[in-house]
Amino acid sequence: MNNLKYYDDSLAYNFELFMPAKEKKAKIVDMPESPRAKAARKKASKNMVAKKTSVVIGTLLILGFLLFSLFLRSQVTETRAKIEKINNEITEATGEETQINIELEKKLSYKNLDSTAYAMGMRKAEKNQIVYIKANEKNKAETGSGVQFAENN
Repeated sequence: MNNLKYYDDSLAYNFELFMPAKEKKAKIVDMPESPRAKAARKKASKNMVAKKTSVVIGTLLILGFLLFSLFLRSQVTETRAKIEKINNEITEATGEETQINIELEKKLSYKNLDSTAYAMGMRKAEKNQIVYIKANEKNKAETGSGVQFAENN
């Protein structure tokens, strides 16, 4: 058997497939452009510019809406914070009012009035100090200056 033949000319593998490809120089020929092709290329170029412009404008509009939305949300948040602050102040003022009313009720309670009047030398009226007046005419009153009031039924 000739082993060298199998080494150089292998039946199992085609080593030429793994060899680097031979470079071929391309022949480039400039073709003259037809007027229709020129017009189509210019139109496509204008359309591309119009598309890019519309994409930029759309992006700017979306960005503007997002920024405006953020601005409005910040305004809402600030307003809610102000409302909460005012509600807290109202709650505090209501608490102070309740406290002042309680102190006022303590000072104006019947016991305090009674003890203060007693400290000032005032006494409750006794039965012999009360004068009852009988009047013959109904619904008639006279003031100290002599003016009479009558109610007619």
